[in-house]
Amino acid sequence: MENFLFFSVKYKKSVLFFLIILISFFAFFIKDLKFTGSSNKFFIKNDPSYNFYIKTLKKFGSDNKAIISIKSKNIFTYENLQTIYKMINEIKQLQGVLQIDSLFNKKNFIYRNNELHTNLFIDPYNIPKDPKILNQIKNDALKNPLIYKNLISDNGNILFINVMLSNSSKHDFNIKITNKINNIITKYQTKLNAQITQFGPAYISDQIIKYISHDMKYSYSFIYYIHHYIFYIKKFKTNSNTNHHIYYNYNYYLWIYGVYWYRSIYPNCRSTCINYFNRYNRRFLFNS
Repeated sequence: MENFLFFSVKYKKSVLFFLIILISFFAFFIKDLKFTGSSNKFFIKNDPSYNFYIKTLKKFGSDNKAIISIKSKNIFTYENLQTIYKMINEIKQLQGVLQIDSLFNKKNFIYRNNELHTNLFIDPYNIPKDPKILNQIKNDALKNPLIYKNLISDNGNILFINVMLSNSSKHDFNIKITNKINNIITKYQTKLNAQITQFGPAYISDQIIKYISHDMKYSYSFIYYIHHYIFYIKKFKTNSNTNHHIYYNYNYYLWIYGVYWYRSIYPNCRSTCINYFNRYNRRFLFNS
């Protein structure tokens, strides 16, 4: 390894040119990189826990979901509830949506006037206009342990919509479905005059993919090369006593970067290693 690094020092310009060509070649294919935020990729396929997980999915259905919160002080009005149901219907039409849980499809099991009632909390085809009835629906939801803090907040000002999504194997499924849901949410945001937010596993997966894609596809490492090249060449000219050390470590930088770009190692690992070399070189130069 040491002879190899000395070779890099002796033929530094050729090595630099070769690395630039090599990195440029591999950088061309960065646009074809595919990312996935699915937690399934982290499981060992033959592990008993993974097999149990697959059996559970087959029995109970998908564990991939998007959660939509609608926050408004006057959410329990005829107009708002009608608009929310229209939004739910539009989301339901999206490919990949399996089921939507909300107050519009959950039954209100309640014993009242010596009778057991099993009506829906809100009948979407017969939404009440009377504020007293709507307030009663709100109070029933707050008292129901299956609905409270699941589909309605503790103060009744936030409604939650649970959107069950398919566990698609497509790498960009969560990106596309969350973007489509966001587009629908944006359209109804002004109509409801409410704060509508999307979160949940699918949304988090989408954000992870976006961050990784941004870090990996932009060539900040190559810009870092140029910066360090100018820095070290300047030091090389002004401090002849450290020539060997500077170029030895500079070429070490290049080889490490080259391997990282080729193997597509996650940027945080790359940054950690490079920061270590930065501190090491800075200490050496300042003490020379």
